[in-house]
Amino acid sequence: MGQEGGAVVFVGGIPAGAGLFREVQKRLEPRKTVALEVVDSLFEPGGDPVDRLREALGSLEPALVVAHGVAVPLVMAALNESTVPVVVSNGPIRRVDWLFRALSSLPQGVLARALFRPAVLNAWLSSSLGLRRAVVNPYVMEGEVVEFLTRSMVGSAAARQAAASWIKMLSGWLPSSRSEGVWAIWGDADWLYPADDVLELLGKDRVTLIPGGRWFHPEERPWCWQMFVRICCLNLRSDRNVARKTGNHDFNVVVWGFGCGLLGL
Repeated sequence: MGQEGGAVVFVGGIPAGAGLFREVQKRLEPRKTVALEVVDSLFEPGGDPVDRLREALGSLEPALVVAHGVAVPLVMAALNESTVPVVVSNGPIRRVDWLFRALSSLPQGVLARALFRPAVLNAWLSSSLGLRRAVVNPYVMEGEVVEFLTRSMVGSAAARQAAASWIKMLSGWLPSSRSEGVWAIWGDADWLYPADDVLELLGKDRVTLIPGGRWFHPEERPWCWQMFVRICCLNLRSDRNVARKTGNHDFNVVVWGFGCGLLGL
């Protein structure tokens, strides 16, 4: 979406595809943004997804790469020696979380053929035990929304095999070590990814906490992302300025004091 400026590239992780960022992208127009469908392009047999992501990002020449969920360790591995600015959000930093650790213990065939069947997965994710717990307002994750978000991950047998491969590979990309040129926007009420690890890696000046935000706050609070990404893009030339202007206090005053795009950003 959009055509102006260097591209802001969004990379999301299981169980959501690129659609997770659609409202953020709309709000950032006319800024050029790209949301990658990772499963379709990176996890085909016979290649390294880290190398494929690095190649894909190189062709896009991004001004900023934004990673969410289990895409965080993949992006951090691909850009470990790069100077491209990175924003991370609510995903594994030091270790695989308990949920994906449990899933990774299952045989890949079970993951692909049973758990990732659209009817089974979407029924679970639409329930009170699934993605309704990943947001504050459970009605954000109605069945139609869940089906839309997961379509690229479970819509074909090849995609399901690729998603299962992703889960199996997660631990090999952790812990993340790059901190230079990395910032975070993090929901501080996430039961799956508490902020402790990212605060330890980046320090409090580089981490913007979204009060009450849970795992899928990009879906529930896209205006926070819009404002954060715009501030980052305005300050990419100065690492010091980004840290100062997107620190918890200043950014949260902007978001929660004025709210919902009142600044016209």
